[in-house]
Amino acid sequence: MYNENGHLDENLRLELYMNQSQNVRNLLKTKKIFIKDINETNRIGKDRELKVKTNLLALLYCTYAEAVLYQIVLTPYGITKSQIEDIDNESSVGTIWKKLINIGFKMIPNYANSNDLKQREGFIINFIDDFIVPPSLIRNKMMHGQWVVALNRNRTKLNNETTINIDNLDYVKIGTWFKSLETVSKIVRELIQSPTKGFHNSYWPLYLRVREDIEKSKNWTYLSKRNLLKNKPKK
Repeated sequence: MYNENGHLDENLRLELYMNQSQNVRNLLKTKKIFIKDINETNRIGKDRELKVKTNLLALLYCTYAEAVLYQIVLTPYGITKSQIEDIDNESSVGTIWKKLINIGFKMIPNYANSNDLKQREGFIINFIDDFIVPPSLIRNKMMHGQWVVALNRNRTKLNNETTINIDNLDYVKIGTWFKSLETVSKIVRELIQSPTKGFHNSYWPLYLRVREDIEKSKNWTYLSKRNLLKNKPKK
């Protein structure tokens, strides 16, 4: 992404962006294939197998959340080299998302004096806190071998809260995370690539879509999905 003089090379950035976009598309295709398989596991009531696949889907979601984040970071003619370096200094996926979002809003004139823009930023930050940070904490435990029971940072006692969160993972809700994050990532992408025009034109329809998706799916579970699958005529 940087030339021999250490400056941003937009041609190199575009090439990286295109390749990262391929990663994002393939992850979404993988999710679609995997959920189809999980639906069948759920339909026939293989709960032990369902739990294993649910945990794997949670890991896939976290991988997608990171992939789409870096796709946006690589947006051609988006953020500057110094802004990228600021992002690289952050230590977690949640803080990187928040840094990127704040950078994007500061690119909008009069951001500091606009309550509307502050509310928009707050909505996206709250989404990150609710749908990116908690899954990433679960992912960190799972990637360190704590697949069912989580330990504390020093591995000296149990982490009961995270253990409960792992046990409560529901593949139907994870599917909603995917769908909502797809929409929120479109908002952030517009913020970075067109903060003074595209972002304003697209924000409200996308915002309303996210709110609707979250609201209508809040009571969905793998059990309610199982009932639907059992009653669905086979093709």
